[in-house]
Amino acid sequence: MTIPLSPYFNAIKHLDAAEGTEHTLRGALENLLNAIAADENPNVTVIHEPKRDKTKLGAPDFKIKLHEAILGYLETKPIGDNLDTVLQSAQIAKYKRLSGNLILTDYLEWIWLRDGEIIQRETLCYPSDAGNRRARLDPGKAEKVAKLIAGFLSVPPAKLGNTNTLSRALAVRCHDLRDFLLEELERQEKEHQEERLYGLYIVFKKEVFQELTLKEFADAFAQTLGYGLFLFGLPASMKLQLKPEEIIIESASKEQIRRELKELHDIHEESLFPDFVGFAYTQRHDAPYDTPSAEEYISHGIKAAQRGQYPEAIEDFSKAIELRQDYPGAYYFRGLTYGRQGEHKRAMEDLTKAIELDSNYPDAHYFCGIAYLHLKEWEKAKEFLTAARNMGMDLTEDSEGIAGLEQAIGVLLPKDIEAMLTRRVWRRPRL
Repeated sequence: MTIPLSPYFNAIKHLDAAEGTEHTLRGALENLLNAIAADENPNVTVIHEPKRDKTKLGAPDFKIKLHEAILGYLETKPIGDNLDTVLQSAQIAKYKRLSGNLILTDYLEWIWLRDGEIIQRETLCYPSDAGNRRARLDPGKAEKVAKLIAGFLSVPPAKLGNTNTLSRALAVRCHDLRDFLLEELERQEKEHQEERLYGLYIVFKKEVFQELTLKEFADAFAQTLGYGLFLFGLPASMKLQLKPEEIIIESASKEQIRRELKELHDIHEESLFPDFVGFAYTQRHDAPYDTPSAEEYISHGIKAAQRGQYPEAIEDFSKAIELRQDYPGAYYFRGLTYGRQGEHKRAMEDLTKAIELDSNYPDAHYFCGIAYLHLKEWEKAKEFLTAARNMGMDLTEDSEGIAGLEQAIGVLLPKDIEAMLTRRVWRRPRL
C-alpha cells in the first residue's frame, strides 16, 4: 500500500506553503482515492464535489459511490487545522446525519468515523513535511493510512430495511434542503436578484396563500422536491399502495424534470441533494431499492446453480464479491460454477483467490486441483490436491469417477495423480 501513497506524499513535500490553499492538494487526494479504490473495488467511483462558496451549501468535498449507491463522504480541511474542533462543528454533524461513513482529513491527519464514532485515526506526516523536499515517507504510517482509506471504501452502502428508517432518512435530507432553500431565497431578496426560485415564491404567495413566509415556502418546497425525487426514483418493482403508473416517471420525463430544476438557480438532486441519486436510485430505473447482502446473493446464486442456471449464478456471486471483496466463499462458488461451464482457467483464478483469502480451505484446494487437471497442468494439480488431502479431505474416487474425469479432460491421468484419486467423500462446502 506504500506505492499509492508515494505520489500523494510527493505532492505534499513539493507544496508551496506560501501559495498553498485548502484546494491545492485536492487533485493529489483524488488520485490517491482512485488508486486505492481501483485495488479494493473497480466499481467504486470517487466524485469531487467543488465548493459552492456563493450559497455556502457545505456539501462534502468528496462523495464515494458504488454504482449509484452512496458509500460515504470525505471532507478536507487546510493543513494544520484543529480536526478535533472541526469534529464538533455543525458542518460535520450534518454530514454524519447524511452518512454513517465519513473521513475527515487535513491531508496529513486522517480520521475515519462510523455511525458518528471515531474508529481509526492515523497521521501520515507532519506540517513540517509540507514543502520540505527532503522529507521521507514513513512506510509504516503510509500502510496505516492506506488501510484506513481501504476500510472506508469497503463499507457497503447503507440499507433502509423498514419504513421508520426510510422516514428518518428522508426527513434529514428534506431538513437540510429546506435550510439551503431558505438561505438562497433570503439572499435573492436581500440582493434584489430575484430568480426563478424566488419567482415561484411570489406566485404561491399571490395565488395560494398571501401570508406565506419565505421559511414556510422553503419548507413546503423542500418536502415536495425531496419526496417527489424519491418517488420518481423508485423502481416499478417496489410494492407501494400506489399503482406503478401513478409513481413512476419515464426516463425522458425525468431528464426534463432535471433540466427544469437546474434552471431554478442550479436546483438539481446532485448539487443540492448530494446523495439523492444513490439514495433513491434515480439513475437505475429497474434497480431494487433495498440492496441484498453478500450472503443473500450467495444463497440465491447457489440455488440458481443447482437449477443449472450458471450465468445467473455467476452474476449473483459477482455481486456478492462487489459487496465483499474479502469473502472467500463468493470466489469459491463462482469458481465452482465457472468449472461447471467448462471455463477452467476462470475457475482456477477464482479458487486461487479464495485460497489467498483463506489458506485453510480444503474444498477450494481440491477444486483448484481439479481445474488444473482440466488445464493439464499436472504439477500444479498435484500441489493443490495434496494440500487438500493434508487438510483432511478424502480425495478418493471410484473407477467410474476416474473414468469420467479422464473423459472430461480428454486424456488419461498421470499414474501418480490417478493413485491419489479413489472414492471421494462428499461434504457440503462451507461458506
